[in-house]
Amino acid sequence: MRLPDLWYQDEVPVLLCRGADKPLRLRLPPGLAETLWSRRDQPGGPRWNAVQRCWQAPAPRLGAMASQILRGAGQLWLVQPLVGAEAPGCALPGKPCACATLETGELARAQRSRWCEVTDSFEDHDGPEPLLCRLFRAG
Repeated sequence: MRLPDLWYQDEVPVLLCRGADKPLRLRLPPGLAETLWSRRDQPGGPRWNAVQRCWQAPAPRLGAMASQILRGAGQLWLVQPLVGAEAPGCALPGKPCACATLETGELARAQRSRWCEVTDSFEDHDGPEPLLCRLFRAG
């Protein structure tokens, strides 16, 4: 798979982060934006960019946006620069990975709504910078 194929599909939300100094870009399946953001005037909330045909949000909102989309859609493609990705492969940005510190029984008892897993990933080296693309699914 390549990033353009991922970006233009309409089934799974895509959150693209190109760095802390650039806005987040979001591609959402039809109707999901209205479900996630019923109030468009929320401070720091996403705004529609008609030129690029995607939603945009401030980069510092990466963790909050990823969590909100994952809660609403159940899955999310997160695309970040391969060098300096803000989270290990099994964690959302801003959410520390607890896999290595939990016993099997503890993990089974944890609230499933707080967990997610990476079910697919690939690297894209076709653009100006290599990107890491990971598919997160809610637990």
